[in-house]
Amino acid sequence: KRFFEIERNLQIPKTRLPDFFALVKLSRQTGLSIPHYRLKTMRNILFICSQNKLRSPTAETIFSEKEGFDVLSAGLNNDAEITLTKELVEWAETIFVMEKAQKNKLQKKFRKNLNKQRVICLDIPDDYEFMQPDLIKILEQKVVVAFNKINKTYESNQLDIDSH
Repeated sequence: KRFFEIERNLQIPKTRLPDFFALVKLSRQTGLSIPHYRLKTMRNILFICSQNKLRSPTAETIFSEKEGFDVLSAGLNNDAEITLTKELVEWAETIFVMEKAQKNKLQKKFRKNLNKQRVICLDIPDDYEFMQPDLIKILEQKVVVAFNKINKTYESNQLDIDSH
């Protein structure tokens, strides 16, 4: 109840799932837990690129610091720093790939292991260095957009719990 009082003061409608990061920030500021039905959190997140040297390790570093995330990264190539395995694919709830070719390769190579995971292409070319500020900014923007889309899908499939 206390969480909803604070949400009301911020004028966040109860029937709408707010931005994931806004709720996490609110939770940190107030010290209150986010009610589980207010937000579909994505616990196990896997970032994939080709070599696991620049883009996906940057994403892992950034998002592993975010509350509510278990984040790993891997590469699709056999000589990647951390090579993608079926166990990693099965562990993940959401998989972010950097390029469309990687999504295709993932789906071809791990077809049997891809069950209910969301696979999202971020369309980030291999033009960046590890932890490059431009890369961090792009990753944060694109991943937030993806989470907000997922939360809207979740919202449209849920009953309004507060009205019962």
